[in-house]
Amino acid sequence: MSMLYIALGSLAALVLVIAWVPLKRWVAKCRRRRGGVYLWRVDHHLNRSRRINGYVGETVSFYFRARQHMGTSNYAFAGGKRVTTAVKVPAQAWSDLNPVCHKVIKLPWWLCWKWVLRPLETLVILCTWPIYNDAKNRWNPRRIPKDIAKAQRATRDGYGAPYAFRTAVAHGKRWMFRAAGVLVILTGLVGWAVTR
Repeated sequence: MSMLYIALGSLAALVLVIAWVPLKRWVAKCRRRRGGVYLWRVDHHLNRSRRINGYVGETVSFYFRARQHMGTSNYAFAGGKRVTTAVKVPAQAWSDLNPVCHKVIKLPWWLCWKWVLRPLETLVILCTWPIYNDAKNRWNPRRIPKDIAKAQRATRDGYGAPYAFRTAVAHGKRWMFRAAGVLVILTGLVGWAVTR
């Protein structure tokens, strides 16, 4: 029986010695992961002064996924191989709607596995009702299918300068409304402090 333990121990040590370098490389690759679940908030496609939940996704790298959604990537489009310079890829149809990415769930590197990320993504989709998600979101009555989103983007791109001016005015109104809210709160705080 002790010879069996010695043989198994020797075999385990041999496998560890042979696999040490690949295992070390794999762990180093895994430790570079900075991922989790993200949410893109975008302007409403009809009323640019409104903000809505646009898209939810999961990733092992927030930085590279955000670049990919906006139209640049470090992976060749056809081959899927990593390249050193950024290449153009098709941007999302909602990428012109003043998108802002929020990291909803940040995970440590040792939890950035697809079997952990995908259920969390599903839960965030169920809680936030994003309108541009297609998969896992077909139950959502507000969902905009991909082909309609692309048609809306083509229409927005064709509007030109008047549309850009109206968009800027809508953003200005939204910022003025926020500033007015902050001013009202500050006025209330000062009034409370003075009358105390």
